[in-house]
Amino acid sequence: MKRMILVGLVLCLLGFGLSANPLARIYQVDDPLWQSIEELSWESGINPFVASGPISGYELNRHVRKIDPGNLSDRGKLLLQEVIEYLNDPYQGKMFDYSITAALEGYTNINDTFNYYEWEEGYVDRTPPLALEVETIFGQGVYGVFSYALPKAFDVKDFTGFTTNLPDWFGVGNSAFQNSVPHTAFLGFSNEWLTMIAGRDAIRLGRGYSGNLMVDDNGPYNDFFTLSVANKSLKYTFLAIPMNELVTQELKDRLKYNGTIGEGYYPKSSDNPSWRTLFHGTRRRTYIAHRLSLDITPAWRIALTEGVLYYLDAYDLRMLSPLMLQHNLQNFGEVNNSIGLESELTLSRNWSLNIQVFLDQLQTKGEQDTGGGKLPPNAYAFLLGGRFSYPMNDWKVSGYVEGVYASPWVYLRTGDETENYGGDNNKQYNLDLVNVVTMYDGKSGVSWLGYSDGPDSIVFNSRLEAVYQDRFSMFGHVKAKASGQYGMKIWGKTQKVDLQLPQDINLPSPTGDPTYTLTLGLGVGVKFFDTNLELGVRNYLVNEWTLGDHRTDNQLVFGISYTF
Repeated sequence: MKRMILVGLVLCLLGFGLSANPLARIYQVDDPLWQSIEELSWESGINPFVASGPISGYELNRHVRKIDPGNLSDRGKLLLQEVIEYLNDPYQGKMFDYSITAALEGYTNINDTFNYYEWEEGYVDRTPPLALEVETIFGQGVYGVFSYALPKAFDVKDFTGFTTNLPDWFGVGNSAFQNSVPHTAFLGFSNEWLTMIAGRDAIRLGRGYSGNLMVDDNGPYNDFFTLSVANKSLKYTFLAIPMNELVTQELKDRLKYNGTIGEGYYPKSSDNPSWRTLFHGTRRRTYIAHRLSLDITPAWRIALTEGVLYYLDAYDLRMLSPLMLQHNLQNFGEVNNSIGLESELTLSRNWSLNIQVFLDQLQTKGEQDTGGGKLPPNAYAFLLGGRFSYPMNDWKVSGYVEGVYASPWVYLRTGDETENYGGDNNKQYNLDLVNVVTMYDGKSGVSWLGYSDGPDSIVFNSRLEAVYQDRFSMFGHVKAKASGQYGMKIWGKTQKVDLQLPQDINLPSPTGDPTYTLTLGLGVGVKFFDTNLELGVRNYLVNEWTLGDHRTDNQLVFGISYTF
């Protein structure tokens, strides 16, 4: 009987595969095809597709038809043909596809005072020693993908001296390691105008080059549900991201919890885990966003996003309505509303501009004139970036320049007297827009849901890259940052937000005694002939100044990988 069931499942899978529509494939934000279509779009003088991903093959195919081959170089015309062929046959006649990647990476630095989150390529950027990904298309519109990777070594101090990406049980790791979990595992349904995806993957809203202000893919993954509908010039996206509760002082005192304020709460660290799990006795943090993108011209797009972070133990169907403005929905567990505006403009062939505005908290003029009482401080951020890409016969040169201003309290807005964690507001470290995933002690997966450098900072980021026939690449990278006193406590910052006098609600960044950082990076990558064997070396020189003190670190990353 069991054999009959197994045979039936195999035959069912074969039947689905034989009738599969290749456009039902869902493309992740780091898929090489994503970047290829972006570059072809800029070369032809139009905006790329809407940058809210993952994205379906139907939507990419509709966009590719807008690209005029007459505006492309010979290399661009060849690449466009390859893109069209891949979209219409991603598995090259097979019913499914898979990849197995084995990699060995080494990391070395010279300064033992630098923590894991102070590396230019942090823990999230490490390549797992062994990774497997399998995907298939079911019928005319259903796509599934699953990945699994061996754990990678991790500890707060493991970026000191030399270490590798091998876990402890190989005998060469120096610390505990992340739970081996799938970082990509989702099921998607799509057709010509609609896409629905549920599962786990890195996602983003926006086309920032070094990051995005609303939702960015700087973490290893998000658990999410997204629904989008689109036509030739308009796209609506609904996004929901469930996230772990964060550790507060009240939680530490009540449960004798030994974690750090601001990190993700995990029952395994509690003395009484059986009565406080992620499914019983905790409030679920759920981020919900509505995003509307409009193509005003083929070269100019604007997108408006409303986001809200709910602390709740019960759901309200109005939270899921695309017509409900979240700030008008009365929910006692709601503590954070935010608005994001993005403008994408292709200035000319090969040149593009990206502008983002993020409003996390804004007091109106009327609220500021209420008699001189203290107010929650304003919290906002701005991003301005320019990108170019010049393809030639054998070479491609590309790069970007981007600047970000983040006010002192953006991403840090606290409880707003909702008393989710008790009546004492001094204990409410809610940190609404902090994303924490299930990694070792919740630390290595801590990042802002938006821009990775967080609040109270001014950042300049640039990169120049040259690629030869997809076989050899080299890049140069310059990053300058001034950061103030506000941020996450687990990063040694001040995360508590106090009410301010009206004249102080717009303090400029950086505050306190600023830290100034200058990072210079160089790297090369080689793909050996027509094989899947790749070698990479990247070096970063990090200089940091605080109150006249200077420290420096030389961070070297090198490795080799082979994909089957």
